[in-house]
Amino acid sequence: MNFGEITTIRNILMGQQMQEYDGRFEGVQENQNALEAALNERIDALEKRTETRLRELQSDISQRFDKLEQLMLGNVKDLNHKVDKITGDDRNKMGELFAEMSKRLLQ
Repeated sequence: MNFGEITTIRNILMGQQMQEYDGRFEGVQENQNALEAALNERIDALEKRTETRLRELQSDISQRFDKLEQLMLGNVKDLNHKVDKITGDDRNKMGELFAEMSKRLLQ
């Protein structure tokens, strides 16, 4: 018996069932391909939404840091101004004290 004879015997005995199995297999394969394509589309859409959201978050964080930086710079300027004013006031008071001390020493 050679291979061609075995195939002929198989086709005679199980021809109808083999055709049904082949049809079912093709249907399952088509279904799998459709599901895979749908899944790939959903993954692509999710990636795009994620990238968009990430860019929005980066922009939002950048804006918040810019605002925070401006606020801190304003506070530093205010503090420097207050320190300069207090230092100037202290110098004036010390000058007045030294002038008063020198008057008393001269008397």
